[in-house]
Amino acid sequence: MRPINNIVDATNYVMLEIGEPLHAFDYDVLVERAKGQGPRPKAQEVKIITRLPAPGEKLKTLDGVERQLDDYTILVCDKQGALSLGGVMGGAESEVNEKTVNVLLEAASWEFINIRKTVQSQKLPSEASYRFSRGVHPAMTVRGVSRGIELMRQWAGGVVAKGMVDE
Repeated sequence: MRPINNIVDATNYVMLEIGEPLHAFDYDVLVERAKGQGPRPKAQEVKIITRLPAPGEKLKTLDGVERQLDDYTILVCDKQGALSLGGVMGGAESEVNEKTVNVLLEAASWEFINIRKTVQSQKLPSEASYRFSRGVHPAMTVRGVSRGIELMRQWAGGVVAKGMVDE
């Protein structure tokens, strides 16, 4: 695990404490990416989804490697394209860094066999994939996000948006 800052530390701590890997996206990067959707992007215009890759699609992951994606790899995406390898590793473009002010926190439940295949194919083991490839109960997602945002609030002095999106 890489100790990047207090936000990444909070996601890592939750993973170690309760077993639910989390992923923090730089929300302002997502808003910037959404600008193609209208002149003044708003929170409701930022939407993340999961999908399979398009033929030939690539993603540069947090380790700096541009990866050719297999047709079974689950991606976390916005309308502009891939943001992360679901359950394995985030993408470099939306990485939380020293300039990050606003965060979108994601927790998910992933199909463990798919995670195993992706890790083997990409030769990309991670702390998150280690846990997801052994199965994490879906009920842990809400618990993980709740704990993660509380730690972020405490450690970063941030304001937490009301509500949670669950799809």
